Amino acid sequence: MNAQVQTSEQNLQIVKDMYAAFGRGDIAFVLERFAEELEGFGVLSNTSTGVPWHIKGRTKADVVRYFELLGGTIDTQVFEVRDYAAMGEHVYATLRMEAVVRATGKRFAFGDVIHHFTLRGGKVVRWSGSEDTALTASVVR
Repeated sequence: MNAQVQTSEQNLQIVKDMYAAFGRGDIAFVLERFAEELEGFGVLSNTSTGVPWHIKGRTKADVVRYFELLGGTIDTQVFEVRDYAAMGEHVYATLRMEAVVRATGKRFAFGDVIHHFTLRGGKVVRWSGSEDTALTASVVR
């Protein structure tokens, strides 16, 4: 077996470790798991939402920017991973999240966030997140 090929279980553990690091505020650990060049990165939306962290990117620098914008805009109150699924290079997670928008003081909650990671050679090469973008836009603006 090629040493660069990760099993579903290994990829799942990488993602679980990333969420654990995020939960303790260790964004550097999370960033280390991303490849320098990505196939894609961003929150899924067909239109511009006006939400600062709803960016599209293809580099680790874009991932850094995403976390800066996210952390600069909201204070996360609840971040709970509910379910995982892994198949080959793909890992999916469903989340429940609650946050407060710093500028407005508005609180919002999602119970149906889905994250999709694609990993190769132990690094994330693609990430997408789904959320209620209309709800997010309504509380951030």
